Amino acid sequence: MAMIRKLFLVLFFITAAGLPGMVLPRQAGYCDTGQSQLPRQRTRAILQGLSAGFEDPYPYVRLLSLNRLNDLTGGSHVTHWHIEQAAALLAGQTPEIQKFTAEVLGRIGPRAHAAIPALSALLDEDRKEVRWAAANALGEI
Repeated sequence: MAMIRKLFLVLFFITAAGLPGMVLPRQAGYCDTGQSQLPRQRTRAILQGLSAGFEDPYPYVRLLSLNRLNDLTGGSHVTHWHIEQAAALLAGQTPEIQKFTAEVLGRIGPRAHAAIPALSALLDEDRKEVRWAAANALGEI
């Protein structure tokens, strides 16, 4: 599991900065046949690495994976399963994780409609920053 975490962190920083010649999904379409094979292989490796981040035991790493996957692909690779996994993090976690989860789900927008019941439950939380994040996310969805 430590190897997956290290791979995820490396991929996270690579995708944040970009590499020369790398074609990211949002820039050129994930399966654009006009692109060379090498950039598409890099893109697939990045997407696989981000998907592996969902197997990490730490909720924050899973949320970073989802956030980065959404940013890089414009949401095209965010599935219902990803949304359900994130929505499950809204219950029984620290307020910081709940707030970040709500923010990530809000960035995903209407595709995160499956998380509406879990986000609605956060509107009764004690901490106002969690309530605000949930309300903002519901507004975006």
